[in-house]
Amino acid sequence: MSRSNQIFSLGYVTLFLFPVLAKADHFVATSFPVRLPLPPLLFLLAILIPVLFKYSTKNEGESLSRTYQKMMLIALPFLLITVVSAVWSLHPGANWKRGYRFLVMDLYTWFLFMVSIGLAHSRTIQKYNHLIFLFILSGACGAIWVDLVYPGTFSGLETRAAGFAGNSNWGGRIIIFLAIASIQWEKNNLRNLLILVISGLAVFATLSVGCLVLYLMVLIGYLVLKLRQQKSEHFVMKLALIPTVLVLILFVIQPVMLNMMEDSKAFSNKNSQDRIDQILNMTRGDFTFATDHSRSHLVDEYWELISAEPLVGYGTGSSLSRSKRPHNIYIKHWMENGLLGIVILVVFIICAFIHFRILRDTRGMMLVFIFFMSGFFDHNLLQYKTFVVLLGILGALAYLERSNGPVLAKPRQGIIV
Repeated sequence: MSRSNQIFSLGYVTLFLFPVLAKADHFVATSFPVRLPLPPLLFLLAILIPVLFKYSTKNEGESLSRTYQKMMLIALPFLLITVVSAVWSLHPGANWKRGYRFLVMDLYTWFLFMVSIGLAHSRTIQKYNHLIFLFILSGACGAIWVDLVYPGTFSGLETRAAGFAGNSNWGGRIIIFLAIASIQWEKNNLRNLLILVISGLAVFATLSVGCLVLYLMVLIGYLVLKLRQQKSEHFVMKLALIPTVLVLILFVIQPVMLNMMEDSKAFSNKNSQDRIDQILNMTRGDFTFATDHSRSHLVDEYWELISAEPLVGYGTGSSLSRSKRPHNIYIKHWMENGLLGIVILVVFIICAFIHFRILRDTRGMMLVFIFFMSGFFDHNLLQYKTFVVLLGILGALAYLERSNGPVLAKPRQGIIV
């Protein structure tokens, strides 16, 4: 494939993945001057259909089929979550007035996951996936920084940046998921550190305490992993890792953060300043803000409901009938779908982690781990298209790259997606 065709294919795939992974489609559909409701499925099919044409022959079709078979360890528990949600919609306490939307969304996101598996057979994604994710991450971070300089451009609150997602917490988690996908976990290089820097600054701009905790987990996980590498040829890189991080903190991250806090219109708001003070207090070991936060009291409130009906729950969508949402995916599924709901959700997470663990794919394991931890802060994670699509792509890539999976045919003449 010629250089020009490679560039075209790279731009083509990035262009259609960007709206889905960065949630730019949400902004275009809800807040753009000319609102265009563009389903994410259309963007993914724009990549998948050319791939399916190339895999229409018998041998190539079998290789695609084997990939789907290997992904059943994740796909089946994911589907069971949807089935349980549908069955529990017949519960007398189910909220059909608003809950039906989540029933449809569960099935829709599962279908997006299945489509995403096929995307991994794109030769462009196989060869340039880290670069594609980095481009998308940069665009998503850019939207958050624009929101910081011009409050309210994307965010529903002028006191916090959010980017295309419109919600600061969603925006922060999207950045974290994209950062995990962009990092070359098997390498220790400056590019990885720069990814951690730009994603960290974007997460800080959202002022989301939960997202900052998740980001620190990713950062610590990366540093620990690099320091534990045993190969002697990496000794110099390991030795240089800590001082490099310190230099980035002292001369890049700290000055930029101080400038953001001093010059940003969003951060000049009193509510923003209070949140920044609370975040800084937490870095000093003062967790009063976290323990006194209103969401922490929701755990007790919902636990009382679960204790009353631990086996059968209250029906799909029943949490929508309450004045405050649970902000915890485990509490939500247990409260709505009973013991079976929470068990299948946990099985799904364990199976996803095992899939990547068997294939020794650090990137996938970190993605699943952060999803698991994010579940304690958000109850709608399975509707995050960024996570669902990345799970499908990375899960299939792990099989194709790290196992004795199908060997792709040599590229044909012309443009190869």
